[in-house]
Amino acid sequence: MIIPFSDTASFSQQIVLDDEIFNMTINYNSSFDFWTMDLLDANNNEIFTNAKLTTGVSIGKRLGKINQPKGDFIVIFDSGDTPKRNDFNQNASLVYVPAV
Repeated sequence: MIIPFSDTASFSQQIVLDDEIFNMTINYNSSFDFWTMDLLDANNNEIFTNAKLTTGVSIGKRLGKINQPKGDFIVIFDSGDTPKRNDFNQNASLVYVPAV
């Protein structure tokens, strides 16, 4: 499942993963030129914050929180390891891969 991305530098959305509702905030860090993701449960309890969106890293597995979704988040990017400000919705995607 491709996570919808806004063209703004910061946005929040509610998303359903594995039949559970989560609150997600995506922020662009202009000082260091990378994106981060915060994930909270439906009651706004923190699961993880400031997870850097980069390729080659299993975001959920890296953070290993017990209350996180069963699947995992990965970044697909065909031009390097860290998507920049305008890369998402063009040549990069944040993807949720459900557990099997």
